[in-house]
Amino acid sequence: MASVYSITTEGEEALAAATAETLLQLRGHANTKAKIIEIGVSFDGVSTSEAPVVVRLLRQTTDGTSTGATEIAWDPDNPTPLCTGFHSHTSTEPTAGDVLATWEVHPQGGSLVVQWPLGREPTLDNATTSRIGLEVNAPAAVNAVAYMVWEE
Repeated sequence: MASVYSITTEGEEALAAATAETLLQLRGHANTKAKIIEIGVSFDGVSTSEAPVVVRLLRQTTDGTSTGATEIAWDPDNPTPLCTGFHSHTSTEPTAGDVLATWEVHPQGGSLVVQWPLGREPTLDNATTSRIGLEVNAPAAVNAVAYMVWEE
């Protein structure tokens, strides 16, 4: 049976208006393939008239500048995860690669939760250069929280 892990933004991330920001990034490991089994993101905007936030799940070709995330094992008996998580990308955004999926979510309390069907999950290759990120671009300043769940 595969082990399941998650990362979060570990608090609210303040989004600058009209600026793409990676909320979460998962980096691969040479000894395992990882499957993204669920993602979630939500916003705390208060205006009913704001345009939607664009949310993208994408492969990324660089790390960017970020903070290491705390990887949480869903079963305390699971081994330490091999993949590495990151949040709070600041001065340097990762370079976008293939866009796997795109959604629009209303910033006024809008949220998105996606679980992929078994056998059709986005996969992180077994390489330290493999990365999957959850990126958002809000037309107006708003805060966001997000999480990503994967199995190894």
